[in-house]
Amino acid sequence: MDLKVENGGAYKEEKLRSWGKSLPVPSVQEIVRNGNLQSIPERYMHENEESPIPVNLPDSELEIPVIDFSLLAKGDKDELKKLDFALKEWGFFHVENAGAYKEEKLGFWGKSLPVPSVQEIVRNGNLQSIPERYIQENEESPIPVNLPDSELEIPVIDFSLLAKGDKDELKKLDFALKEWGFFHMINHGIREEVLHKMKEAVSSFFELPLEEKKKYAKQENETQGYGQSFVFSEHQKLEWADMLYLITSPPENRNSKFWPLSLPGFKEAMDEYSIEMQKIVEELNANFSVLMGLDRNGLKRLQGELNQGIKMNYYPVCPRPDLVLGAKPHSDATTFTLVQQDDDVTGLEIRHKDAWIPVKPMQNSFVVNVGDATEIQSNGMYKSIEHRVMTNKEKPRKSIVTFLFPDYEQEIGPLESMINDSHRPRMYRNIKFGEYIRELFARKMEGKALLDFVKLQSK
Repeated sequence: MDLKVENGGAYKEEKLRSWGKSLPVPSVQEIVRNGNLQSIPERYMHENEESPIPVNLPDSELEIPVIDFSLLAKGDKDELKKLDFALKEWGFFHVENAGAYKEEKLGFWGKSLPVPSVQEIVRNGNLQSIPERYIQENEESPIPVNLPDSELEIPVIDFSLLAKGDKDELKKLDFALKEWGFFHMINHGIREEVLHKMKEAVSSFFELPLEEKKKYAKQENETQGYGQSFVFSEHQKLEWADMLYLITSPPENRNSKFWPLSLPGFKEAMDEYSIEMQKIVEELNANFSVLMGLDRNGLKRLQGELNQGIKMNYYPVCPRPDLVLGAKPHSDATTFTLVQQDDDVTGLEIRHKDAWIPVKPMQNSFVVNVGDATEIQSNGMYKSIEHRVMTNKEKPRKSIVTFLFPDYEQEIGPLESMINDSHRPRMYRNIKFGEYIRELFARKMEGKALLDFVKLQSK
């Protein structure tokens, strides 16, 4: 016999009766919205004769203390004394570098060695030949000629229709995820001004002198910062690219030492862009949830809010683009990824039916792709797709990549709704996302080899 209990919370409040009465009042937001306030309603006026900031206070008394969480976590005695002072004298304090502590504590990342800036290599010399360390083994033809035109363009999804619950657009999304793993997303609702400011912020960063950019260089055991990722040895082949990667959400996971805060407008552009992207993420995640047999909030209930990181890429021109790669073939470990491409330069290519297909830029759109986490959750129904980045001789290329992924402590595995013992048996084991990422950073980027790490052996 199943017992269903409703309104337990209401009972608890009634039983405790600790709250007393609180009468309904007008909405102040609506008061302001509905009229031109010439005077404040009498009921809202308070007797307040105190000056907000007494003039006899020194500057040190006008800002609450700042505590570095990463130092506290390491047992730093000086930081503990600062905390003691903050609690005794203020009762309030700012916390910074909580995200840095989280990365250090979990220890997921392994090493990624510092490498030369490709932008500076190009800027400082007339390249007669490509340095050996950047020459890749790449013998695949970009586009085999035996594919019809319909197989040379990724699908286009209208976000505004998805947001309205349009069933035909949801079917198109299902097709795009099953057959391609990539799609263009149009009519996303983000203002062009926001997109433009973000592009300007990225350009401004990469225009900084090298010594200035080095202030934000990626450290050996951290994912965030300026440089390259997945560099494990001095002999490893490198990519023809520079990048800046920052965790943007949740805010407590940000690490301020990697943010170029002295660059005018950079933080403001990042903050606004991040907030707008998170709105899109909510809707996309709701649609993914429905396609995987849950209600719109099903995935959110299971995995919580998705984390967000933004990677800003700069791909310099190259005199021999046939010898190098801006990014090696790989799939993303994420739930899904959104890419704001350069409007003028094609570089991204995806593997589709054993061909490398260029993804041509589409004005005011995002390229969205499925990540490994979604392939695992969908039990292989929606596959993450290998992709790479090519370079060119004529013009540098920039891109802004937003990664959405579960919390590192979140366990991911095939959803029960996606498992059918007779038609689609379980293909992957459950794994904490952080463990999956740790394995990722212990390997070179090599296609989709990492998924074999969680695949169950077929009987």
